[in-house]
Amino acid sequence: MSGVVLKDYQEETVQYGLKNNYCIYALSMGLGKGPVSLETFRRLGPDQRLLVICPGYLILNWKSEINKFYGWEYTVTSFKSGKDLYFPFDSDIVLISYDMVQKAEYLFEWATMVILEEGHYLKGTGTKRSQFIHKAIFENSVPRVLILT
Repeated sequence: MSGVVLKDYQEETVQYGLKNNYCIYALSMGLGKGPVSLETFRRLGPDQRLLVICPGYLILNWKSEINKFYGWEYTVTSFKSGKDLYFPFDSDIVLISYDMVQKAEYLFEWATMVILEEGHYLKGTGTKRSQFIHKAIFENSVPRVLILT
């Protein structure tokens, strides 16, 4: 599959993300942050592993976007509760909530790219959530991070 057909501004966004390992995609609502992020991931080539961290209510939206644009191309795992956690040996993409990821820090070591959906969830550097995410990215030397807002 060739991925999603992009508008000019979306292609510019993807190109920016490919050139900058740590960046923010700040597109207005409805302009395609999800598809643009997935296309950035796809263009990184094979043997990549994507960790998408988002509010729990958005996990189904991400599954839908992945299926819509990439169908069978990726193996997707989503974690909905602590008892479901395991190491995703056979997955290309893992979807997990901000609350759950704190029980699965090993996913940061597994991932070659992390997407932080709803980036405003991390705006306070004094919050436990923000401190955990920053620490996990730093300590595991995550090669590529996209913040969506």
